[in-house]
Amino acid sequence: MLFEKIRRTQKPVFIFLGLVFALSFVFLGVGSGAGGISLGNLLGQSSGSSTTSVSDLLNKVHADPKDATAWRQLGDAYQTSGQTTLALGAYAQYMDLRPKDANTITQVATLYETEAQKQAQRAAYWQSLASQYGSTSSPLPAGGEKLGTSIGDPLVSTAQQPLTQRAQTYQQQAQQSVLQAIALWKKAIVLQPDNSTYERAIARDALSVQDYKTAYQAVQRVLVLEPTAPDKKQLTTLLKQLKPLISISTTDGSTGP
Repeated sequence: MLFEKIRRTQKPVFIFLGLVFALSFVFLGVGSGAGGISLGNLLGQSSGSSTTSVSDLLNKVHADPKDATAWRQLGDAYQTSGQTTLALGAYAQYMDLRPKDANTITQVATLYETEAQKQAQRAAYWQSLASQYGSTSSPLPAGGEKLGTSIGDPLVSTAQQPLTQRAQTYQQQAQQSVLQAIALWKKAIVLQPDNSTYERAIARDALSVQDYKTAYQAVQRVLVLEPTAPDKKQLTTLLKQLKPLISISTTDGSTGP
């Protein structure tokens, strides 16, 4: 019952990212397949559940921080053990050393997208909990209505605030993960400018953060690279829908023409 109520009460602003990802993965396709972690953090962190391979690889990058292969393997090991944040940091170190490895760039971009979906889902969950607290006429979650008349707005706000703040934090993290993915897709395009899959990925991700100008430009390039695309009609329609939106401020504060 709780999860059914959560589904009914989720606010669109907090499920926007998840919804766009779900739709655009089908419509725009999925790419093949860096972080804000310092070298010191990567070398110094190793959880008690880390495997022997992680320990061995940490020793390798300690001994030679320019060992690109070891950084790549460390990223894989962290990802396998479910330590995604550390994996992204290790991959970032690898990409600094091997900036032309398009396969790894696209793999990490996809990993950022996956993280964004998870973060967006967490944001929706916490916002749905906050939404259980209604107006002063019904300030408590379901089942607490009898006490509603005795509790005013200040107490309701006090109960809602930490839940809303947590939702906003996850929403911001999701947005940042998408922006990281877009930056990586752009690097991949520099290496392989004729790969329309990367342009589709940028369009998908840009839509999820309401960067309509970037999405518009990416769809344009898809149509150039795929003149006989099976979804050409849908892409053309999407262009028409995006055109009046590209003057809206984007996530980085820029505006369209």
